[in-house]
Amino acid sequence: MMRPSWSWAASAEEAGAFESEAAELVGETVSAVRYVNLDYLAGQFRGQERGPRLIESSEEWAEPTWRHPACDTVDWAVELRTASGRSFTVSWDSPGMQEGIGLRKVVAVGTAVDESADAAIWDVSQQRGWRDLVGRTVTDVVMHYREWGEGAALWCPWITVWVRHRQGRVHPRGRPVRP
Repeated sequence: MMRPSWSWAASAEEAGAFESEAAELVGETVSAVRYVNLDYLAGQFRGQERGPRLIESSEEWAEPTWRHPACDTVDWAVELRTASGRSFTVSWDSPGMQEGIGLRKVVAVGTAVDESADAAIWDVSQQRGWRDLVGRTVTDVVMHYREWGEGAALWCPWITVWVRHRQGRVHPRGRPVRP
């Protein structure tokens, strides 16, 4: 598996290419959201099975390994699936000299995490924080690039994804218009 650079871009042109790829999410309707995590409960639920597994057990859903009081924590990636069948993955560069997050038009398994990894895949589409996103159309994606050192390199510490407001009205930049 060749893991892509998720955040760091050697030049403004490379950052622009990443932004163009992320912009392909604009106009898409989100149909599902999945977390790709380490399989912390593999010994209890996996048996001899290897590779990614979709979490379906109500016992595991009773206390998800990613849920914490302040926020959800995800080890490898967040994958957005669209009504048209496309997948977009948010992941991050490993801590080190180049870190940050990125958004790519790829599935998570095989890019953000190896196909053979013991990963737990959680469909969080109907969980708090995500259920209001499902069924909405993405109106804008902004990758907030910043300079990296003194050269031409850039990195992306955060991404903003705008979706169509419930009433359907949208600010030109994608921001919902209050009724």
